[in-house]
Amino acid sequence: MRKQGKYEEALLMLEKLLQLETGSFGALHPETLETRKDIAWTLIELRRYDDAQKILYQVLKTEQDRLLPKDPNLLRTKMLMCDILSCQQQHETAVSKLTGVVEDFQEIL
Repeated sequence: MRKQGKYEEALLMLEKLLQLETGSFGALHPETLETRKDIAWTLIELRRYDDAQKILYQVLKTEQDRLLPKDPNLLRTKMLMCDILSCQQQHETAVSKLTGVVEDFQEIL
């Protein structure tokens, strides 16, 4: 749906999927976290940056507690947070944070 530009419909489907995953796997399962990131990405497309940031902040905190500091999933979440900052016209902060993420990616690759 997102690839077709049907963001509102995609959001509704992702929210239903999140409910199913949360009930089946729990809120902290990697699949559930990935769906929350997909919801955040969809919210970015809808220009609902504050909502996306809130979701990603929760995912980021969970991943920081559960994953290694340079885990690729955690680094991708940090990159998505940088996208939101850039969309909110916080370019200097986004670039500063993104530089650290890129350095971490280079190190693990």
